[in-house]
Amino acid sequence: MVIKPVAAVLAAMFAGLAAADLPMSVQHDATYTIASSRGPICSGAGAVPAGTACPLKGDVATADCHSNLPSFAETTCVAPVDAECAIVTSTTWGCVFPDGESLPITPCPTAFADGGYSGSLPSQGSASDWYNEDEVAFLTYSPAGGG
Repeated sequence: MVIKPVAAVLAAMFAGLAAADLPMSVQHDATYTIASSRGPICSGAGAVPAGTACPLKGDVATADCHSNLPSFAETTCVAPVDAECAIVTSTTWGCVFPDGESLPITPCPTAFADGGYSGSLPSQGSASDWYNEDEVAFLTYSPAGGG
């Protein structure tokens, strides 16, 4: 009978969906794949999350890995510590890497042609020549009078 093989195929497909690994992004970092065996992923809104599974130390990112992220290691992103399920906005739960010395934060420098270093421009002169060097944005500042 044809129905049994079709039913078997459908059952196998749905079983695979139920046990599928799920993508989980870490706030201010890459996206990792969480094995379904770790339980429900960290998500939800309110006082209690719907799940608490987050990437663990050593997990390799599967998407959204960029060289300016805290987890970037040579060519890939690797979770440097266990991520934690926490409220990330208002009442929304998500995965975050805990604060601490294990995650060095490198500020994006703004360098000026005159050798100055600042997060803002002086009141005179013009900002020009935005460029990207090693995926860190720099600003070249030309003082008024071309100096």
